[in-house]
Amino acid sequence: MELVKYILDSNIVSVIAGGLVSLLSVYFVEFLKRRKKVENSKLRVYKDIKAALIKHWYYSSFEVQFDILFSYHQRVAEITGDGFHVKEGQRRQLQLEEYQLQTVEIECELEQLAVEYHFHFGRDDEFDTLLRRIRDWQYPPTDYSAIDDIDGLNRMRNVDEDRRHKQMKGSLGKEIADLEKHLDRKVADFF
Repeated sequence: MELVKYILDSNIVSVIAGGLVSLLSVYFVEFLKRRKKVENSKLRVYKDIKAALIKHWYYSSFEVQFDILFSYHQRVAEITGDGFHVKEGQRRQLQLEEYQLQTVEIECELEQLAVEYHFHFGRDDEFDTLLRRIRDWQYPPTDYSAIDDIDGLNRMRNVDEDRRHKQMKGSLGKEIADLEKHLDRKVADFF
């Protein structure tokens, strides 16, 4: 009788122990899955922000270029009355407006990604400051109204193109690079 009782007791203990081990292993696997999902989500936000920064640079540089071209063709048309430059100026103005809209859309995308960033990585004042500097960056509008000859206008356009590219690289490019470095450091801390 004691042998039967011993066998029953040991089976019950074994069943309970096996059930606990199974339950713990299921919880552990679910914990690992959730952790991996959070890591993947953080990585996605990181990659999306970097991609949006590249798009922001791309569209901002075209915006600056089309501002110069629009102002150039508009001024040539005023000086010469040439119909080609009137149409070309209008076309460049439409392209400028299109790139301005694209830049605004990217800035909205960056704002949405910033919310996700804060959700995953917590409050980050440096991130906010760098993102605000990028969002607030503006180039000075091109004004060729004081130039009255085509040769002077051509020279000024070439100078403006070089100067604006250097300005973008030195200011907006630096801000984007600083934010990318900050993101790289932040992501490295979490992984």
